[in-house]
Amino acid sequence: MCPNGGNDCNDAVAAINPGVPEKCNNINDDCDASTDEGCDDDSDDWCDSSMVTVGNPTVCPNGGNDCNDLSSAVRPGATETCNNVDDNCSGITDDNVAAARDTWEPNESCSDTQDIGDVTKGTSGVTYQGKIYYSGDKDYFYVDLLEGSGIDCIPWTDQDFRIIVNLVPPTGADCVDLRAIIYDTGCGELARTNSTGCAAKQVTWDWDGQCGSNDDHSFIIAVVGASANDWECMGYTITVTMDQI
Repeated sequence: MCPNGGNDCNDAVAAINPGVPEKCNNINDDCDASTDEGCDDDSDDWCDSSMVTVGNPTVCPNGGNDCNDLSSAVRPGATETCNNVDDNCSGITDDNVAAARDTWEPNESCSDTQDIGDVTKGTSGVTYQGKIYYSGDKDYFYVDLLEGSGIDCIPWTDQDFRIIVNLVPPTGADCVDLRAIIYDTGCGELARTNSTGCAAKQVTWDWDGQCGSNDDHSFIIAVVGASANDWECMGYTITVTMDQI
């Protein structure tokens, strides 16, 4: 008659019996000593997303979809912050954190660059810390490379120069695959980093000059994600220097 044994607490409803999973529905579905147990372990009034929620039960009146029922700070409607946690249970980690955006945005193309200053030959150059954030973001920078004063060569002989761009992407839990690209001022691509992953990367470009002439040169530098998923609210660092070779 009842091969599974007794203890059915509502014999009029087949969905209620000691062998069913508990739902969040104001019903003691599994016929134990509690109703809706496990539905809101962090007491934030949101039901655990791993459990079935029916309507807005007493234990979690705001409904379901709490993606971490062990932390009251994580729930639908929470403020997303840059912390590698999906605070608002949107399904995307660290999305739409307004404070994480670069103050220079937008600088998305060769026609909309940000000037990061001048670089003089033989100096430490310029360093900028930015973010590829949110998905699809691109950072384009304009930089002037200056030969500087003084003659350290035989006049009117060949003299060559190099722009060096070092890129340090976010690492560890914040790792994303970023690329650095060097363009001429007409947005013709000259060189780009090809290595993948979070390790520091370098890209260079050489140009011909002549001792005694003005060998200053201008470039556009871009930092982009290798894919649409390569974005992060933690920052990268680029350093631009100039050498004589």
